[in-house]
Amino acid sequence: MTAQNIRFIGLDGEMSGADRETGHALIQAGIAIRTDTGDLHMTRHLLNTNHRQAWDRKAERIHGIREHDAINAPAAADVDNLLHNWLLEHGATPDRRELIAVGFNVGAFDLPFFRDALPRTMSLISRRSGDLNSLCFALAGWDPRPNTPHPRGWEGWKRSAKKAAAHQIRTLGITGAAHDAGYDAAEALLAHEWLLHHIHTSQLPAPDTSDLPAGAVTILGARLTRRLHTAGIDTATVTRLADAYSTGQPVIGAGAWFAAPHRLLNGRTPLEAVIAGAVDAVITVLTHSDTQA
Repeated sequence: MTAQNIRFIGLDGEMSGADRETGHALIQAGIAIRTDTGDLHMTRHLLNTNHRQAWDRKAERIHGIREHDAINAPAAADVDNLLHNWLLEHGATPDRRELIAVGFNVGAFDLPFFRDALPRTMSLISRRSGDLNSLCFALAGWDPRPNTPHPRGWEGWKRSAKKAAAHQIRTLGITGAAHDAGYDAAEALLAHEWLLHHIHTSQLPAPDTSDLPAGAVTILGARLTRRLHTAGIDTATVTRLADAYSTGQPVIGAGAWFAAPHRLLNGRTPLEAVIAGAVDAVITVLTHSDTQA
C-alpha cells in the first residue's frame, strides 16, 4: 500500500454492549468517506446480528437505540451487502484493502465488532487503522498559539478536534448527534483531517539563529535558544544558561529538560521559571548534580 492509494474513512459503531465475549454485538454501523471530488458522504444503518440475548441497558442509555428497534432491524448480512456496495460506489477498490478506518479507539473497540458482523464490508477495509487518540498524544505539549503559557495536553487536542469537526458537520448539514454511528463516523473523519493539518503545520523550518551566540545554539539547540531569545531573555543570560547546562550535563536533551516540570522550581518548568525571571534558580538546579530530577 502506497501513500497514493490510501484513503481514510471515518468509522463508528454502536453496540448492544461493550463485551463481545458475552454476546454483545454491533447494532448500528456508520461510515464516512470523501470521494475524489472532495465531497464528504456518510451512511448509517441499524442491523440485527442475532445476538439480541445480550443487551446492556447502560449502553442503551448512551446511544439511545431501543432493544426492540435493534431486534427488528434488517439482518446483518443484508446491511453488509448494502455497505459493501455503498463503499464501491464511493470509490473503494474491489479486492483491495485500501480504506483505512480512523476514529477514537477505532482499532481496539469498533473494528472487532465490524469484523464479526460485516465480513464483506471489511474485505474493503484495511487491517491497519488510525487511532485519533495517538495523534492527540503526538501533539501533546505543542500549541499553535505562540508564547502560550500552558500548551495543550492530549485531552485538550481531543476536545479541540471534536469541536472543529462539530462545526464542519453543522456547516455540511449532516444530521444526528454524538453516539449516533453516522454522526460519529463523520466526526472521526473530519477530526482526523483537522489533526493532520496541525501536525503538518507544526513541522516548522529551523529558526534563524544567525544573531544568537553560536556556543549557546550548539549546546541548547536552535529552537530552545530562539524561544529564550524571543521571550526577551538577553544574549548574556542565554549564554549563562548554556554554560550551566553544559556544566550540569543532565541526562536528557536541553529541549526536554527545560520543558519538564521540576520539583525544585515549585513544579514549574525551567523555561517557565526563566521567563518569569528566576534565572539564578534554574542555574542552581542545573549546576547541582543531586538536584536535576
